[in-house]
Amino acid sequence: MRLEVQTATQSAAQSGRIYFQSTEAAIHVDSGSVILRGPLFQSPIAGRLLGVTNPTGVEGATRYRDIILGTNLTLTGQTLDAAGGAGNPIQSAVFN
Repeated sequence: MRLEVQTATQSAAQSGRIYFQSTEAAIHVDSGSVILRGPLFQSPIAGRLLGVTNPTGVEGATRYRDIILGTNLTLTGQTLDAAGGAGNPIQSAVFN
């Protein structure tokens, strides 16, 4: 399968259409009424968190970050715990 490439977000109108939006470096899926976005990761690492932001002002998240757990911060299942003390608990790496 090969996805079509679009440089701009397309209007939602064709339910099931999937394309690669090259400006955002994201997969877009048309639901028929809204465009859904999916992040792309080159090398996701188990035990890290996914953070999403929207710096471009368009509808939906367009920037994804791999949040690295550091000193005094642990993730167990779905629970994020922070211990007191100094240190840098969170770092992030931008993927697109």
